[in-house]
Amino acid sequence: MALTSPDDAQLASQLLRLINSSWIAQACYVMARLRIADAMASGPRGADELAANTGAHAPSLRRLLNALCSVDMCMQRDDGTFELTPLGTLLRSDHPSSLSSWALHWGGNSWVAWGNLLHCIRTGQGMREIVVGTPGFVHLDRNPEVAAIFASCSRVNVEIKSGLTFQVIFENLTGPAIRLCGRCRL
Repeated sequence: MALTSPDDAQLASQLLRLINSSWIAQACYVMARLRIADAMASGPRGADELAANTGAHAPSLRRLLNALCSVDMCMQRDDGTFELTPLGTLLRSDHPSSLSSWALHWGGNSWVAWGNLLHCIRTGQGMREIVVGTPGFVHLDRNPEVAAIFASCSRVNVEIKSGLTFQVIFENLTGPAIRLCGRCRL
């Protein structure tokens, strides 16, 4: 591909970050699902120790940790152990600003739902209906774990530097948007 200007190169770089970001969402999901950040809370840990504590395959976990290092979720020390970065601490379940529930939500059912986006756009069928068999949020009544994660997400209210409140938007593509924030109730 021949980029014709510096602007094209910058735009291409930006678009590639967006296209490639799906692996980051899944890496954060796995980090949250296996509670890796919690296992690293008290200090640096080796991949073998983390694998034993989280029920993971050690060589695969080491590759995941290396990938997480590339996006500043953790860092590898000279002795080969891994430690959390300030960004990675936000996936600790006990952190006051934890986004662990977000990683679990978006990497779990929402991951599967968004994988059906093309079908939904072509047919008008709702994502949740495809994934869980019911439209809307009825499925939450049948799955307490998913309901708890969803409820936790609805309470996330992250203040960013500009003073704006981060708003969470869930949308059924065939129905109205449901806007959630820390001040809203389900």
